[in-house]
Amino acid sequence: MKYGSTYYSTKQVSTCEIAGAIVLCALHDLRVNLFRFGGFPHIVVVDAEDGNFNVTISVNDEKTVEEKFSLTCDEAFNAAKAFKKKNATYDPRIFDRVQTALARVVG
Repeated sequence: MKYGSTYYSTKQVSTCEIAGAIVLCALHDLRVNLFRFGGFPHIVVVDAEDGNFNVTISVNDEKTVEEKFSLTCDEAFNAAKAFKKKNATYDPRIFDRVQTALARVVG
């Protein structure tokens, strides 16, 4: 796995923008359901060795709890491109995985 922000020049997006798309999903979930923890989750996106992206969502409340899921390259790049648009909203194609991860970190 490769940590740190990576820019994909052929796609013109970065892992930070992929994370931004995940943040928009988390914000949508916050508006609809509210979080059961104080603060905002930590989101990390890294290149996986299989060519996809591994996403870790963690919360540090009384203890640190994390949940992981994967995005395909197409899902990640499309979500990041949508994130970059003015007045971007959450990507429904990845929302369910983000919401599931958020629900699992509150146990």
